[in-house]
Amino acid sequence: MLRFPSRPPKPKLVVAIVVDQFRYDYLTRFRKDYSAGISRMLEGGAVFTNAHYEQMPTVTAVGHSIFLSGAMPSVSGIVGNTWFDRESGRQVTSVCDYAVKLLGV
Repeated sequence: MLRFPSRPPKPKLVVAIVVDQFRYDYLTRFRKDYSAGISRMLEGGAVFTNAHYEQMPTVTAVGHSIFLSGAMPSVSGIVGNTWFDRESGRQVTSVCDYAVKLLGV
């Protein structure tokens, strides 16, 4: 009877760190200067040396949405940093939530 190894448990938390316009080669070029957090992530985390998405436009919200979900703008609805929401009839941003009152505003 064949026995397959059990699956590892699903992670309780996934941490994604995005540094806009941080070139990958900086991780190797300045490797000796990294300690603690970045060094630990390079040694024990997932590092993708040749990951590309053919996306347009190359703006923050679209890039982060694709990176975190794998869904292209036509699927996620995140098509820019701002867009017109037909349902609400308003201009929205990738970080707005009109249902929440901002502190100090």
